[in-house]
Amino acid sequence: MTPMRLLESRSFQVAFGSIRLARNLPGQLKTPGTLAFMSPHRGSVAANAEGGLEELYRASKAALNILARGIYADIREQGHTVLTIHPGWAATSMGTLNGTVEAGIDVDTSVRGVADVVERHRRCGDHLYVDDEDRQWPW
Repeated sequence: MTPMRLLESRSFQVAFGSIRLARNLPGQLKTPGTLAFMSPHRGSVAANAEGGLEELYRASKAALNILARGIYADIREQGHTVLTIHPGWAATSMGTLNGTVEAGIDVDTSVRGVADVVERHRRCGDHLYVDDEDRQWPW
């Protein structure tokens, strides 16, 4: 895949699109505010011990994590919080490979977990990488 094709891939569009949107939000946040990004555990460089054919997907999520860290560096002085959240292995069409595998949790459980994590850490003034059960993930 050429570098340009890589940047045009859907996974990288999601990463860059999320950051472009987030770059326009800090001025809209009440101080202190919270920005949350969804980034599965596959975005962890430290936890990337598996092989397989998911390199581009993992790279796009790691890129999102790095870009979110840059957002945090720019807004932390205002007391804002940035959360990077792995939503758990939820039963979505992507998470189940269109029904060919069984996911760990249903979508409602994932959403409740993510909402609880946001509520627990909102306005903490840090940048955390946690999952839907509030476990910290290595960068």
